[in-house]
Amino acid sequence: MSDQDIQWTRIVELELVPHPDQPRPEITEMDYGMRDGVLRMKLRAATAGYILRKWSVDCSPDHSLRGYEFRLWLRDHLALYGVKNAVLAPGYAAPGRELDGGQG
Repeated sequence: MSDQDIQWTRIVELELVPHPDQPRPEITEMDYGMRDGVLRMKLRAATAGYILRKWSVDCSPDHSLRGYEFRLWLRDHLALYGVKNAVLAPGYAAPGRELDGGQG
């Protein structure tokens, strides 16, 4: 089985929450139909990075991205471990790469 096939068949479970910088998280919760303040998504690994980018989800471990476009934050950035296109997700850094700013 090729790596592309594995990425297509693998399902990742992501928990999106209102970005901590949002002044009115309850509006974000309502807009996205969240339950208990969380939007749980199951996505194919092959599509995860693209969707997170399209939705402008802050995927940094410390919710450090700023801007009105970042209404959502990925609660656990480790959920993207092994997702090849995670590099497309805003703020994502592979585990162990956070300290050097992802350079190298």
